[in-house]
Amino acid sequence: MIAAGRRTGPLRSLNPFWLVMLVVVVVTSVISLWVMSSDARREIDALATANADSSQWTVAQAEVELLTLVNALLQADRSRDSDLSDVRQRFDVFYARVRLIRESQVFTEVRQDADSMAALDETAAFLDRWVSAIDGPD
Repeated sequence: MIAAGRRTGPLRSLNPFWLVMLVVVVVTSVISLWVMSSDARREIDALATANADSSQWTVAQAEVELLTLVNALLQADRSRDSDLSDVRQRFDVFYARVRLIRESQVFTEVRQDADSMAALDETAAFLDRWVSAIDGPD
């Protein structure tokens, strides 16, 4: 039989001060874990946003590269200069951007859209038709 006021179990040898300290440590640990998990969740959300921003930047940059290629072609046509290195470089950069959009896992959702895929296929076909002329000898 248990006598009144007598503690049993593993906590029976602890005085009240250490019992309070144990509770404080446990509560502090739980709060710390909650704060750290909230910070981790915020960081993951920020990385997801950064990934979306990076995808949008890549698409926008492909458009910029196309316009830069067109500009290089117009300048080469006006100057009648035999040096087409700028045109080649701009073509290669645009080609790489289009290839990235067509092959990267990040753009899987874009490629599932029929209109987007048709535009990508048309652009890739255009680039493939001209790759030998651009990269070939003058």
